Amino acid sequence: MQNAKLEKLIKCLNMASSSHDGEAINAVRLATQILKAEGWTWEALLTSKVTLIADPFTMEPPSQSTPYAPKPRSTGSYYQPKPRKPRTKKAPINISLDDLFGPTGPTI
Repeated sequence: MQNAKLEKLIKCLNMASSSHDGEAINAVRLATQILKAEGWTWEALLTSKVTLIADPFTMEPPSQSTPYAPKPRSTGSYYQPKPRKPRTKKAPINISLDDLFGPTGPTI
């Protein structure tokens, strides 16, 4: 498969994860058209290009020798927000009506 078509196929597959159903379906359809134009099927593509390191459907954790093994999670909280800088208070603006319009007030 040519690089330009492979890049387009990758873009289509990325768009397939869209939260908009119509966009996702059209992306999968376009990806299928690209494959058919090259004489490929999804099965042929996946079996020739993708190698599973471990069976993803087993409940056994992957071994640590596997380069793609996920890092163990900490036992603490999952979400730890970054500390924020304290906001500095701005000095209040002291303007009187006399400062704006003069001592006689606005002219109409």
